[in-house]
Amino acid sequence: MKKIFLALISILGFAELNAQIFTDDGRYELIGKDNPDIFKATGSPYLNENFTSGKIFFEDKAPLPVLLRYNVYNETIEVRPDPSSEEIFKVSDREKATYELDGLKMISDQFYYDDRKIWGFFIVHYEGDRFQLLEKPEIRVTRAVRTDSGYSDDKPARMKKTSSLYIRDKEKDVHEIKLKHKDVKKFFTSAEAKNYLSKNKIKDIEDLAGLMKFLEEE
Repeated sequence: MKKIFLALISILGFAELNAQIFTDDGRYELIGKDNPDIFKATGSPYLNENFTSGKIFFEDKAPLPVLLRYNVYNETIEVRPDPSSEEIFKVSDREKATYELDGLKMISDQFYYDDRKIWGFFIVHYEGDRFQLLEKPEIRVTRAVRTDSGYSDDKPARMKKTSSLYIRDKEKDVHEIKLKHKDVKKFFTSAEAKNYLSKNKIKDIEDLAGLMKFLEEE
């Protein structure tokens, strides 16, 4: 029993120390406290609702294990250093970091496509010497609708998750692509790609990543 008590004290002490490190480290910014009721809409602003174990990678530091959650609506990766506290931090916008959460690799990046600046956080589904496959999670908000009729109810605002896919090709720059076989064929026009696509249907992100890996190895 004494050993269990000492282990619990040790864990709580580490959590407090971890939170203090975040408060004192200029890499992080306190953004508030966890408040799930702040979003007055149905649906969730998060990629996954709950904080899960993840890691933050800086170029000059060892990976930092911590609780993470991605707020798609605010485009912020939220960090909770102390599981017993509601305080939430984020990595400063001045810092370049890579994140691992829910088995996904996420990066902060920006580029231009179709005369538009695309920036924010991206899920990296494939990364090779030539190709990079990036998914940008997005939230579409449907406005609330008030009705004056007594026969129907008001409709609350609604959040719906969606995403955009981008291929970064060092030889062709950046291209947005739909997960449709015919669209993939229009972008990948080499003889090797045509041969591969004649035998393999592109139905999901894993299929598209497989095509890129194949072309990198050819």
